[in-house]
Amino acid sequence: MPKLELYIPGLLAAPARLAVQLELPEVPALREWQQRSRQHASAPGRYGPLLEWLAVQHAPLAALAWYGATGERHADNSIFLATLVHFEAGMNDLVLFSGGGLEVSNEERERMARDLVDFFGDAPAFDFRQGQLFMRTPQPLVVQTVGLHDAQGKAVRGNLPRGRDSSVLHAWMNELQMFLHGHAINRERTQRRVPTLNGIWVHGEGALPLETRIQGAVVFAESLPMQGLGHLSGGAQMRGTVSDWLPARGHHVVEYADCIHALDADDAGAWQAGVARIDQECLQPLIEWLGRNSDAEAVLHAGDGRTRTLRGGRDGIAKRVFRRFANRESLRVIEE
Repeated sequence: MPKLELYIPGLLAAPARLAVQLELPEVPALREWQQRSRQHASAPGRYGPLLEWLAVQHAPLAALAWYGATGERHADNSIFLATLVHFEAGMNDLVLFSGGGLEVSNEERERMARDLVDFFGDAPAFDFRQGQLFMRTPQPLVVQTVGLHDAQGKAVRGNLPRGRDSSVLHAWMNELQMFLHGHAINRERTQRRVPTLNGIWVHGEGALPLETRIQGAVVFAESLPMQGLGHLSGGAQMRGTVSDWLPARGHHVVEYADCIHALDADDAGAWQAGVARIDQECLQPLIEWLGRNSDAEAVLHAGDGRTRTLRGGRDGIAKRVFRRFANRESLRVIEE
């Protein structure tokens, strides 16, 4: 049976700081999907589907991203995502800012990575692969970190790494702040009047499982972690357009990152544009494909802790004439 899973984090869930600003545009296919689908509770948040596909409690984002970028499996907890961020002084603490609003170029990331290697050597080691900066530690660390998206816009102190070896990461993060303070890139950014890159947020720990619950699926990915998932499950490809993965044969997982990128940049307009584009260019063609394939199944993971499953034919899709919704009632956007 052809099965297609859409992974679109941020489509129907947003951080609390943004939820009140967001109102769904005209999205007839999404409304159709919500009304006609069978819905079940699932792990909430942007990485909820990953947790279920990998059968883990915490998403090993760094190991997945490394696998996606290099094709190399990392078997222990000694690799982390190292994201350049801006710390702003708050009332009683530093506040973390990241995302598209910082305007960090790949050229700046690559320059910074080279300088970090020269400064730190192998303790810890830094690698820049496919736009992502990684930090590798000499030995595995027993730590629990807070993901970048969970720390965005919040006080730093309460979100620092915890666990037996957390003091090691704290010391490195402090040293990194001192290293970045007078860096040439930050002098250039000050002249351009854009926020400095005065901190590195370390997160994404965890070891890869041996296999996934979607073994044999082909993953059409935008992000490095999803490319890593594809390597684990049996096949990874870049997403491309709808025509690249429809008509589906076998089991496919397709990632759309438009919404989550817009939310990370605190850009409500880009989020609305992304939702409208996905509705027209992805959901509508997929619903029409289901109408022509009575044995097919499609699952929508929208980031709000629900799975929404449509089946061709058996849900009456093939015999229906799809109607367009005239009203513009907004759908409530819930916190991740």
